[in-house]
Amino acid sequence: MKKILIIIIVILTAFSLSAKKEEGGTETTLTLTASQSGKLYHGFTNADNSSAEAIRADLSGAGSGSISISGLDLESNDPQEVGFYNLYTTGGDQATITFSVSPLHMEIDDTDYYVPYVLSFETSEGNQAAVDGDIGTDAPAFVSTSAPSAVTGSVLTTSGTGLRWLTLALTATVDGTGNVSFGLPQTTEDNYYVGTVVAGVAAP
Repeated sequence: MKKILIIIIVILTAFSLSAKKEEGGTETTLTLTASQSGKLYHGFTNADNSSAEAIRADLSGAGSGSISISGLDLESNDPQEVGFYNLYTTGGDQATITFSVSPLHMEIDDTDYYVPYVLSFETSEGNQAAVDGDIGTDAPAFVSTSAPSAVTGSVLTTSGTGLRWLTLALTATVDGTGNVSFGLPQTTEDNYYVGTVVAGVAAP
């Protein structure tokens, strides 16, 4: 009889443990969600950034993306390196890049002198391919009483999703021979020929 009781107690204990395991064995789920904002960095640099990370690091600082290039030779016909344009975007929309090129300008003795140039660009690095192109004109220097309009041209429209980035190498070319014939007036310590290139980003 004692053996039967012992066997019954063992069976009941095992059943009880099994029942407790069943009660606590249902599955529960932890669900994780995350939001991600799109990023856009673009601008001009002196560096030929060869990775997306380098572009982001170079352009994420306050006031970055604008540079000045000095020492252009206005009497040379050869293309002259003038820095790089960089783009880093993870936004949901595609980005259309344009350059607006304004001629070099100097005012002296109430006369405005202008020196046109061609801005050329070609892809240096990246997963986006810009069609190599030119914006502007390499006409000789001229005098004008009104500022000529900037010449605007399309550079590229990005494609794909996720990270899209590139670095463009930029060169400027003037009509050196024409400028020599024109006879540009001398600059001073406080007065230079200054031109601008403005990069714009917009949805296509």
